[in-house]
Amino acid sequence: MTENTRRAWAQGPLYLMLCKVLPEHVTSSGVLDIRRLSNDLRRSHEAIYKWLRTGHITSENASRIVNLMTRNPPQVKGYRVPELTDFLDFFPKETVRPDFD
Repeated sequence: MTENTRRAWAQGPLYLMLCKVLPEHVTSSGVLDIRRLSNDLRRSHEAIYKWLRTGHITSENASRIVNLMTRNPPQVKGYRVPELTDFLDFFPKETVRPDFD
């Protein structure tokens, strides 16, 4: 992976959202800790890098993030636990959108 490729996804909307909803998974240097996230979500680090490269996440994986943060919300002032609807823009286009009514 070239530095330019990494820079592209590290500034992408999904990466920035994950940094926002997973503040305890962001290192002191401001980088998302992929290894820790993969352990907590029980997904491979390669799977998470794929989300970041493509800018897409499945509803199943988004649900894992929501559940993780619901069980263990960070003690950060003003933090709001994410909801599945927060991830709608990142679901693959061919995915049938879940019914949230």
